[in-house]
Amino acid sequence: MHSNLGERIRLIRQKYHLKQHEFAVSLGISQGYLSEIEKGYKEPSDTILIVISNLYAINKEWLQKGSGAMMMEASEIGEIIMESKAEYVCDLIRRHNNTVLNNMIGALMRIMDEGDFRKMAAIQSLITFADPGKKKEEGSK
Repeated sequence: MHSNLGERIRLIRQKYHLKQHEFAVSLGISQGYLSEIEKGYKEPSDTILIVISNLYAINKEWLQKGSGAMMMEASEIGEIIMESKAEYVCDLIRRHNNTVLNNMIGALMRIMDEGDFRKMAAIQSLITFADPGKKKEEGSK
């Protein structure tokens, strides 16, 4: 059992073979802040924990307390997908009938179906880069 939250977060990053910078970008935080979390110097916010759990299919109980299985059950992953912004995406497609948008959404859906977390992290990096006005979660609880 890994008793330190920072250590568990590091294990998740290593499981997906991500460098600190890549993992930090996928979470919308700086590499320095992630380093401090992994070393136990700072506590991540609840928002960051939710993002880690949802983006990397990590069991919330294991992430927060170190108990249970590391990975979510398939049914939990399905619930997260169902709770996504499906209505918003459908509305975007209806309003913009745009081939580029349709292709992007189709590619994203295929990547999610494949469960390729490296590609998902790369897409998150692109979104963060393309939307510099988005606030980054760098504060603690």
